[in-house]
Amino acid sequence: MPAHDWWAYLVVSAFGQVVFDSESHILYRQHGSNTIGMQKQGLAGQWARVQRFWRRLRQAGPGWIDQLSEFDRLHGPSLADTQRRQLRMLIRSRSSWTTALRASTQRYYWRMSKVDTLILRVLLALRLY
Repeated sequence: MPAHDWWAYLVVSAFGQVVFDSESHILYRQHGSNTIGMQKQGLAGQWARVQRFWRRLRQAGPGWIDQLSEFDRLHGPSLADTQRRQLRMLIRSRSSWTTALRASTQRYYWRMSKVDTLILRVLLALRLY
């Protein structure tokens, strides 16, 4: 399984409720070798975000699409029609330019920040994953 935390998020978002809380509830310690944490500011920071997000998707390779396909196989019948269509659009986007472009414009694919959502949409549209 390429990303067990992402699998948990898929299950919770499909059958439960995801709540974003801006208040920190755990202690977090920075180390010199952290890959995420204090980020660069300005354009350099935004470019670093794009590179980091793209690198993660590329490292996951087709595994994340395989994970979506497995989720569809296991839980697809239990999903609402809209959820199932959204899931299958992402799965098909990897092999279809038109589906990728359509997926990139859908409001139900998003990340926690506007910048990350924009990055996701561009990567989806260009099939850079």
